[in-house]
Amino acid sequence: MVHLLLAFALGTSMIAGNAMSVVAEEETETGSYPVTIENNGNTITYESAPERVVVLSYERAEIMAALGLADRIVALAPAMNSVANVMEEYRDIIDEIPVFDESEMTDGVPNLETVLSVEPDFVYGTYYSFFAVNCGASEDYLANDIGIYASDATCAVEQSIDNIYTEIENIGKIFGVEERAAEVIAELEARVNAVSEKVEGLEAVSVFIFDMDMEDGTYLTAGGSAFTDVLLSMAGGENIFHEVDGTYVTVSPEEIIARDPEAVITISYYTTDDGETKINTMKNSEDFSGLTAVVNDQLLAMADTAYGASPGMQCVDALEEIAQFLHPEAFEE
Repeated sequence: MVHLLLAFALGTSMIAGNAMSVVAEEETETGSYPVTIENNGNTITYESAPERVVVLSYERAEIMAALGLADRIVALAPAMNSVANVMEEYRDIIDEIPVFDESEMTDGVPNLETVLSVEPDFVYGTYYSFFAVNCGASEDYLANDIGIYASDATCAVEQSIDNIYTEIENIGKIFGVEERAAEVIAELEARVNAVSEKVEGLEAVSVFIFDMDMEDGTYLTAGGSAFTDVLLSMAGGENIFHEVDGTYVTVSPEEIIARDPEAVITISYYTTDDGETKINTMKNSEDFSGLTAVVNDQLLAMADTAYGASPGMQCVDALEEIAQFLHPEAFEE
């Protein structure tokens, strides 16, 4: 089913040049095959649509469900989330998908042997999924004639909302559902454009992203390379650590206080109340009692699936929610 046309390029840094190339030679009822896709340094040709798919996050499962492909998924890895974090319109469908047993995963991530045990012909994850220490390196799958796809936003050096559109377009081509993919993209684009029109020209609100308490006196937050940084900017916000290079960076309370954010967004992992727990941490901390965001009670909890660590369709939900949180006046009827 899969033919490797170009040797993969895999390293410890993100790979640029995520351009997509498609070669269609034969029209069928379910799409145009063979189809050639470039992604994450690999060029792979599909002779037909994959039948047995492993997805390595709920965000990827949502895209499959939106394209009408959930029945192709034979196993799902939850990563750091639960089905409660799935978009409501797809929750029941995705809840029916088999999930790898917890005993076969570390923090919701299976290893290569576990993934191969369900005999997939396509594995769909993020850039980070295809590391040997995580779910197995690209070459491990390609050597077994298994197609792979890593979400474009996690591969790109310069991230944008267009990465999500490209991913949906490519998955549509791989599975022969191009028309449905175009419909999904158009729906998302319309919502993104509506937010852009609302916040255009408004003064940006400074925001601290509270990702995780590192329990050593520092906090994990989004740096200037994070997709969250892109979302904040599009929503009329400004990441207070935008100038710090990196996707995830650790910062001290003193650095947060010095930047005095007007708003705080906390991230929920595993449980829906994780974000609320972090909000209470901010409110009850003597360090942060004088922060403008805390004084004005401008704190928002958001699920990891929306916030953009593994960008997918929920990022558009997040964009709308963040914009309304930061600029409620712009959304008044």
